[in-house]
Amino acid sequence: RYLDEIMCAAGRIVSKLRKMARKKDKNNKDGHFDTMHIRRGDFAEQYEDTQISAKKLFKKSKRELTPGSILFIATDQSDKKWFKPFSDVYDVVYLSDFKDLIANLNVSYYPMLDQIISSKGRVFFGTYLSTFTGYITRLRGYYATKNQLDGYLEGSTKSYYFYPDHEKYHLLEYRNVQQPFWTNEYPAAWRNIDEGINK
Repeated sequence: RYLDEIMCAAGRIVSKLRKMARKKDKNNKDGHFDTMHIRRGDFAEQYEDTQISAKKLFKKSKRELTPGSILFIATDQSDKKWFKPFSDVYDVVYLSDFKDLIANLNVSYYPMLDQIISSKGRVFFGTYLSTFTGYITRLRGYYATKNQLDGYLEGSTKSYYFYPDHEKYHLLEYRNVQQPFWTNEYPAAWRNIDEGINK
C-alpha cells in the first residue's frame, strides 16, 4: 500500500473522474470510467514488438470500450497528439489534466498516482511485459475481491492486454502461477487472500 498522501491524492482524482463520467452520461450513476497504461519510452528498445501504433491500439480495444466515455490514459508518451485515434472517439484525460488537485504533491509520486487511478477503471487495457501494468492489474484484483465485483470468485477482472493477441484475455481467466513470474500477474496474488490455506 502506498503512503496516505498518495492514496488521498489519487482519491481526489478518481472522484473528479467519476463526477465527469456522471455528467457526460446521466445513466452512469456509479461514474464508471475506463483506463489504459500505454508504455512507450524504454520499451521501444527493450520490446520492439510492443510498439504498436495508436491506430492499431485503438482497434484492439474498441470492442470493450464505449464511444464518448471518459478514458484515463497512464503513459510515458509525452506527445499527446499521438493519441488522436482515441481522443477522436473518447473523452481522453491524463494525469497532467488534474495538476490543480495535486499541486503540493512530490512529482516523484506521479507514477504511483497513475497506477492507483488506472486500477479504478471499469475496463483496463495494459502493456504486456510491463511490471507497471502488472501492479495495476494486481491492485484491480484486490479491489475486485474487496468489493465482490463480477468475476471476483474466479479471480478475474475486466483487464486486457493490447498485445499479443493470444494474451488479450489472459486476465479474464484463472491461471496457475508459472515461470517466468515477472511477465504476468496471477489471481493467486488476490483470490481468497483472506482465507486460510485449508479453505
